[in-house]
Amino acid sequence: MGHGVFEELRNDHIAIQADADELEHLFYVTLNQRDSGSVPLPSPSMRVLNPRLKPKTFKKKIIACDWFILDLMGAALSGGLDDIESIIKIIKDFHTSQSNTAELKE
Repeated sequence: MGHGVFEELRNDHIAIQADADELEHLFYVTLNQRDSGSVPLPSPSMRVLNPRLKPKTFKKKIIACDWFILDLMGAALSGGLDDIESIIKIIKDFHTSQSNTAELKE
């Protein structure tokens, strides 16, 4: 399903159009570490985030994202649930801090 959503949302074909009015969508992905050297990315509009190498960048990109597609089945089969747990914790902590800040302003 994630690949289908990616194919639906990708618009990297506009990168070759000189007169394009919009920017191509940018996708951030994580890869299972054992596959990182052998799995090619299907689009140049994809950027790999590695939470172990750059944890602050990972957190900033997660907070700034508009959409998340989490492959729970694939992660469970490959042993990559740590990234998904990290993403859920980042989102939860961010929204908790936002609601606390809003309460203090009232």
